[in-house]
Amino acid sequence: MKKLLLALMISLASNPLFAQSDSDGFQKIFDGKSLSGWSGDSKYWSVEDGALTGVTDGSLKMNRFITWKASTISNFEIRVKVKVTAAGNSGIQYRGILRPDIGPDIVSGYQCDVLVKNPNYNGMLYEERGRKILSRTGEKVIIDRQGQPWVVAQMPVKEFAPDQWHDYRVLVKGNHYQHWINGHKTADLIDLDEAGRSLKGVLAVQVHVGPAMKIQFKDFYLKQLPENLPLLQAKDHPIPATAYGVRPQGKLPKDWQAPIYGYRNNVPFSKILFDDKDKWEPIAEGYEHTDAACVDEQGNFYFSDVKGGDSVYKVSPEGEISAYATGVERISGMQFGPKGILYACQGGDFKRIVKIDKAGKLTVLAEGIMPNDLVVTHAGWVYVTETSKQKIVAISPEGKVKRFETNAERPNGISLSTDQSVLLVSDHRGEKAYSYQIAKNGDLTYERPHMSLKAAAPLAASRGDGMATDAYGRYYVTSDVGIQVFATNGLSLGLISNPLGKPLNSIVFACSDFKYMYICAKDSIYRRKTKSTGLCFFKAPFIKKVP
Repeated sequence: MKKLLLALMISLASNPLFAQSDSDGFQKIFDGKSLSGWSGDSKYWSVEDGALTGVTDGSLKMNRFITWKASTISNFEIRVKVKVTAAGNSGIQYRGILRPDIGPDIVSGYQCDVLVKNPNYNGMLYEERGRKILSRTGEKVIIDRQGQPWVVAQMPVKEFAPDQWHDYRVLVKGNHYQHWINGHKTADLIDLDEAGRSLKGVLAVQVHVGPAMKIQFKDFYLKQLPENLPLLQAKDHPIPATAYGVRPQGKLPKDWQAPIYGYRNNVPFSKILFDDKDKWEPIAEGYEHTDAACVDEQGNFYFSDVKGGDSVYKVSPEGEISAYATGVERISGMQFGPKGILYACQGGDFKRIVKIDKAGKLTVLAEGIMPNDLVVTHAGWVYVTETSKQKIVAISPEGKVKRFETNAERPNGISLSTDQSVLLVSDHRGEKAYSYQIAKNGDLTYERPHMSLKAAAPLAASRGDGMATDAYGRYYVTSDVGIQVFATNGLSLGLISNPLGKPLNSIVFACSDFKYMYICAKDSIYRRKTKSTGLCFFKAPFIKKVP
């Protein structure tokens, strides 16, 4: 009898349908040797180099899946290494439903997308043959009871290289869904749509229609969690008035703008950002060309008169104007960096980046640069737009200079994401603003058009200029038509019409609580109180929720 029990135990342990658990409760659900325990078409699925491998030749007419046969899943955590080719499109399907009525190996349901060629989709939450895009990458979402997904907060979007192994993680508890890639959160969603959501179903992985592709999974672990976990309730997770609708899948009108939860009748974004009782107020007038808006840790506002002055001016929250530094001409961009040092672009014949200390003393950081604007990271890296040379300059804390090509025709304004992992650059001539991943060594990688800028007329230059980022991850770009506002992922949130009828060229949030928007408008400076909060990049990077 003992021999019989031992033989049975050995048999079960070697069968992938009865995967072994480790001390943390994780089961290895793919043995790395065979497709035992999985159901799918061997035309697409095989084992290669110890990995569950899906391959298509570009002729696939419908997405196909291979499904784990051992059991359905409800609440769980998945950890798996994934590698996909550059043109590949795949996903980790969970709580799914087998659909033989449509065709063999068809599954509907929730999906963690694997799509390295599009960082706004890689790691997002999609519902196959259902509600489609529930949250794009970097969006924290609540789906209301009517099935409309609302973005309530934003997370930085990162890019991940093709043909490399990446660690994907999916955690599902009740109606709360979270995804990560290499420890970076890509999706965080609460599903309050009782009619549309699913709380249990199959686990599968996908090969997708489209170009020829190859997807591989290895070290595939599953941890089943208790099925009776509580569901999150609407009363405990209210959708803020500032939340905006997830962009639907498919082609949309060129003038489409996301609905705002608190104002779902096409009310301008300015109604969200400003209180009607708070008006634009002049702070400084009578200059030739104000520029280089920036702020210090106390909320004091700074600017220059780039064409007609030789001073850096400081404006207190109460509106008192004084000279912070004198004898500094042609300052077109400024920002405070670590230790209270002010960094500035000094153009014209100077062609350099300078540092100004608290005593007003100027030292040269780098020369031979035709600067326009700059941004300084918490780590002390300085990034500069060289508009006339169509380049972005990176200057290390030690003063080492590197130049990077850009597709921006006239790179101009410059800013950072809230976590300082992404650099944003506006284009004064073109119709896009571009984003770049900042590597650990300060290099700029993965350039891509990030935001679409509106122009005053068809084929006209957008005149995208100064940029700012608020604590909620929204980007603000001054332009010919006003101040254009974008979500972290580049989605247009609306336009703040030019309130003054003068060219707008620089913007920052300042004052003691960083809630006042300051704009440089030709010969003047104006400000207006907002319902937002600005960022100081010399402070530690962070991610803040929308209230």
